[in-house]
Amino acid sequence: MKLIWLPNAITILRMVMIVPLAWLLLTDHFVVALWLALAAGISDALDGLLAKLFKLQTTMGGILDPIADKLFLLSTVCVLYAIDVLPFWLTLIIVLRDVVILAGAFFWWRLLGMFIAEPSWLGKFTTLFQIAMVLFALFDLANYFSADNYLPLMQLAVLLLTVFSGVDYIVRYSIKAKSLLDAKQ
Repeated sequence: MKLIWLPNAITILRMVMIVPLAWLLLTDHFVVALWLALAAGISDALDGLLAKLFKLQTTMGGILDPIADKLFLLSTVCVLYAIDVLPFWLTLIIVLRDVVILAGAFFWWRLLGMFIAEPSWLGKFTTLFQIAMVLFALFDLANYFSADNYLPLMQLAVLLLTVFSGVDYIVRYSIKAKSLLDAKQ
C-alpha cells in the first residue's frame, strides 16, 4: 500500500498545531510553545523529505505546504505582537507582504489562469530570517537564553528582507503578467 497521503497528513497536522501554539503563547506556557514550534519545523522538513524521497508529491501537497508554512508563521508573528514581543510596525510589514503576494496570486489566477508560485532566493531567505526571529523570541521567552542583544538586529534584518522581497515579487510577477497579457493580444 502506497502512503501517498502521509506528507499531506503531516502538513495538515502542522496546520492544526497553530491553535495550540497560539494558546500556549497567550497563556505564558513558553517552554511548551517553543517545543511545539520546533516540532512544527521538524514536521515541515519531514513532510517534504518523505514526499521527495518516496515520490509521494501531490498537487494538493504543493498547495497545502506553503499555505501551512505561511499560516503558521503569520499566526505566530501576530501572537508574538499580541504579547508585546514583536513591534506593531514589523508585524504589519510581514502581514502586508503576504497579503500583497496572496492578492497578486489571486488576480493572476483571475486574469491569466493557473498561478504557479516560484519562490525566489530572496523570498526563501526572508522566510528563513522570519523563522529565525520567531525562534529567537521563543527561546528568549522560554528563558533558554536572552535574545535582548540579538532580537533588535534580527528585527531590522527581517524588516529589510521583507520589504525587499515584497518589492521583488511585485516587480517580477508584474513583468511576467505584462508579458503574458501582451502575448495574448
